[in-house]
Amino acid sequence: LSREFVETVKNRLNTDPDYLQKAKSLTGIIVLRVLECPDGTDKHITYKFDRGRLLEVVHEEEPKPSSSIRNRPFDNSWISRSTSNYEMYTRIDRGEVGVLQALTSPNYKIEGSMFKMMRLMSGMTAMNNVVQRMDKEY
Repeated sequence: LSREFVETVKNRLNTDPDYLQKAKSLTGIIVLRVLECPDGTDKHITYKFDRGRLLEVVHEEEPKPSSSIRNRPFDNSWISRSTSNYEMYTRIDRGEVGVLQALTSPNYKIEGSMFKMMRLMSGMTAMNNVVQRMDKEY
């Protein structure tokens, strides 16, 4: 989850025609908060979309435990914010943990309007599929 990796995600999403087709209704902000990373940080990554195009990625990290990242209030203008520890993030990314399993885990939390998330599920799933297929080291 380095700055370089999230920039690669941006480039990959913006050039993947299948993703762009499925995500054309995805407009808004999605936040990923990953705690207890092996590099000794907590991370807060903000993705800003417009009709599927990833316009901007803001990558923040601070030494763990970061009270400013962990206690940051949810912004109701966001589509969603998911929070997990690094281990859960990698298990989800590898496909070892499914959506239902993640949602019932104490190590995963999602915030946002369920109505809005369900409406945008096609684009959000397409994004996750692209990211899961990318080469990476955990």
